Amino acid sequence: MCLMCFALPSLAQNSLGCGTKIDPATYKNELQQNRDYKSAVLPNLNKQLSITAYLTINQQGDTIATEEAIIELIEDTNPYFEPIGLSYKVCEFVYLENYNFSAYNDAAEEDDDEMYKVFNRPNTINMYFVDSLIVDGATAGGVAFFPGGPDVVIIAQQSPQTVAHELGHFFSLYHTFEDMFGEELVNRNDCEDTGDLLCDTDADPYYEQIPFSEITCNLDIDTLDMNGEWFTAPLNNIMSYYESCRCIFTNEQYARMAEAYLTQRNYLW
Repeated sequence: MCLMCFALPSLAQNSLGCGTKIDPATYKNELQQNRDYKSAVLPNLNKQLSITAYLTINQQGDTIATEEAIIELIEDTNPYFEPIGLSYKVCEFVYLENYNFSAYNDAAEEDDDEMYKVFNRPNTINMYFVDSLIVDGATAGGVAFFPGGPDVVIIAQQSPQTVAHELGHFFSLYHTFEDMFGEELVNRNDCEDTGDLLCDTDADPYYEQIPFSEITCNLDIDTLDMNGEWFTAPLNNIMSYYESCRCIFTNEQYARMAEAYLTQRNYLW
């Protein structure tokens, strides 16, 4: 079930994908739990979380974004989280003068460690704004750490949809096309144990360069699952990769994020 769809401005249109990865500890934890969000009543968290925004500087000495643009970006992201009474506000700006930080590459471990281990402010969401982001050798628009990891979100693509997507990971959501737990079937009989582990997000056949219409927000290709049933992809879901069509979280996604905040990230201010 889709609760709502917001028409929000986007500061960037190109889809760069997401660099967030499932670490072994998260995978093991999921296998040990059998959660059911289908009947969950959404809480009103009534909580505004603090963001420490880190602005990197490129080789030319230019700041990646202005403070005003970042404040507007976070304000435009907030409506996506209204159904659970969660919002975000930039509480501090930090300028990182080492231009090496503006080109984040997960292969450059020394710089990365310094960026999000030395500079992090405790009890806040540490959001780093960079000029480019490389994860596993591929360009990405953003990356975040699941609960249990550092309180870090890295943003290269400055759009509300990208920020909401990465905050979804930050609060324990998977991609709609996740296959780490097995490929989800169209009939969703296995929805609690496969795919993104949620039952109100349609099974997603996404693969890189899959053709879809940005006008109708439908796939331009007919795709069958392992049972021979036609996929109806969740092109409008924030946790999908159909960027120009993304505008909603589902009820179960909200329930999962609320639970992740209450049980795993409730130390955030």
